[in-house]
Amino acid sequence: MLSALAPRFGSLRGLLRFYQPQKVVSVAAASTKTAAQSKHDVSSQASTDPDDNLPQHERWAQINKVFYGPERDMVNYPPPKQCEEAGKVRLGFIPDELFQWLYPKTGVTGPYIFIWGGVAYLLSKEIVVLDHTFSHAIGFVLAVWYLKWKLAPWMSKYFAGRQKRIEERLYLNPIKRGKKGYEVTIQQLEKEIWRQDGQKYLYEAKRENVALQLEAEYRRRLETIYEEVRQRLNYQLEMENAKRRHEQEHMVNWIVSNVVKNITPQQEKESIASCIKNLKQLASVQPAV
Repeated sequence: MLSALAPRFGSLRGLLRFYQPQKVVSVAAASTKTAAQSKHDVSSQASTDPDDNLPQHERWAQINKVFYGPERDMVNYPPPKQCEEAGKVRLGFIPDELFQWLYPKTGVTGPYIFIWGGVAYLLSKEIVVLDHTFSHAIGFVLAVWYLKWKLAPWMSKYFAGRQKRIEERLYLNPIKRGKKGYEVTIQQLEKEIWRQDGQKYLYEAKRENVALQLEAEYRRRLETIYEEVRQRLNYQLEMENAKRRHEQEHMVNWIVSNVVKNITPQQEKESIASCIKNLKQLASVQPAV
């Protein structure tokens, strides 16, 4: 009975939600110093527990391993589940489980005989005395039955709705909000993955741009080297040409000056006379135009 009624007031999740780890400070009345020392010892011991530093999902995995591990007898001691509807009753208040438990031992009529026989036993032995107040009990039973007949559907509907609202507030709505948040996170991560997929094309374009820049810089430097080498070669060529012209001019001037120095006035007169003679001969040979 207790195992069947306990889940109706909340699942293990609800119990764990309100659970707070308690620290034993002192069992009996002790001095303030002893209590403070005990509290310090317990807190220091709790802080050194390696499970306190575990993430929440790993901690829940360890708890599930303890409560639902291979050593747990799931057949004889199944985990409690919250019932969607109230259990069946007989005669308005007796659980049906009692009848089901007595059927193999007493048969179908056994539970009823046991109940009414028990009532007859209590009356015959005067354990329950029928005095003048017994009519009050009959009226009380009839009033309770009437209230149950009138109010039971409404109360059942009210408590069912209340239980549904509690379940939605404490269980379903957090799951919906969590799913919605996870969906948004998944969409954001998928979008981020899509962006990261596009990064490789961006990197390829950047590599191509860098390669083009390197090629342009390489060709610019080649052109610069070509111009520098051409200018240096032209400079060397001009130097050689200038040197050669200077040597030729110097040689010609030296030869001319030496020749002029070696010519005597007599030779100069003879040369002039020879030139005049040659001119006259040429003039006589070539008729005048």
